[in-house]
Amino acid sequence: MSAKTPTKHGGDWNGKPPAWGRKAFAQGNRAAVKHGVCVEKFNNTERAEIEELADSLRAAVAPLFYSLAFEPTIRMAAARIWR
Repeated sequence: MSAKTPTKHGGDWNGKPPAWGRKAFAQGNRAAVKHGVCVEKFNNTERAEIEELADSLRAAVAPLFYSLAFEPTIRMAAARIWR
């Protein structure tokens, strides 16, 4: 390695982050959520918007076929569309 090329050190043991790392997420940021479609992860206003999408999906599916067994799929699809 060249003397001019900086090396990546992992910080120190006192909690100081490494120089090459990124800043920590702000409070309330959900960027670290893996898939983000679990209904429990959303706040009340987001759930209301997702429920509106789910209602429109139900209205589109109901003339053809509808069963309570489709409800989890409809809710997950609405959450994905909203996201």
